[in-house]
Amino acid sequence: MKWLTDLITSAIAMFYGWTGSYGLAIILLTVFVRVILLPLTWSGAVSMARQQALAPQLEELRRRYRNDPRKLNEAQLELWRQHGVNPFAGCLSVLVEFPVVIALYQALTHFQYVGPASFLWVPHLARPDPYYVLPTLAAAATYWQARVTTPATGGGGTGMMLLSLAMGPAVMFYFTMKVGAGVGLYWAVSTVLRALQQYLMPQARPGGGGAAGEEGREEGAHGGGSRAGGAGGARGRRGRG
Repeated sequence: MKWLTDLITSAIAMFYGWTGSYGLAIILLTVFVRVILLPLTWSGAVSMARQQALAPQLEELRRRYRNDPRKLNEAQLELWRQHGVNPFAGCLSVLVEFPVVIALYQALTHFQYVGPASFLWVPHLARPDPYYVLPTLAAAATYWQARVTTPATGGGGTGMMLLSLAMGPAVMFYFTMKVGAGVGLYWAVSTVLRALQQYLMPQARPGGGGAAGEEGREEGAHGGGSRAGGAGGARGRRGRG
């Protein structure tokens, strides 16, 4: 982890040399990290969208094998394999980014500042935001990202979805309230950029496409055509009669 901390320390110093502001240096570092993680973000978002498009089929499998967990697990894995879905892909970019947050915290804690470490209303980026503005922004950004990435559902899943939407921002508020303001700034900007990436990826939005969604639409179109053809044939037979 020390090599990553040293790398982030050097990056902050370099960006500070460009901008003359440690706050702007952290924002530039955040943009750089998000660009590096973009392929993982794209892959995870597309996989998540495909998994959401398969929700009706997964629900059918749960009803069919509700008394046989082993067969249910095998059927789910086979369905995901057929549609190229990796159920863990959505967590990969977050898991990769987590060491960056830890290293950033260590880098800011031991950083040798050569100029003012204040940024806007924050007196010192290595200490928590005394006005709780950054924790509020981080919580709001987390909520917005969850809204962007969560499909509209009805029925039994609504309660769990609302609980998830409430818990995420609460955890982020508490986390960024306790750590240095620089880490809170990084997390707030990173979450906003992640949500923007998700929003600007049509294939990765919930219900926005993917292989499973395309297949579902094609099946619906074929089914609609068959029903229309059947209705037309029935009318023709009645006319001949």
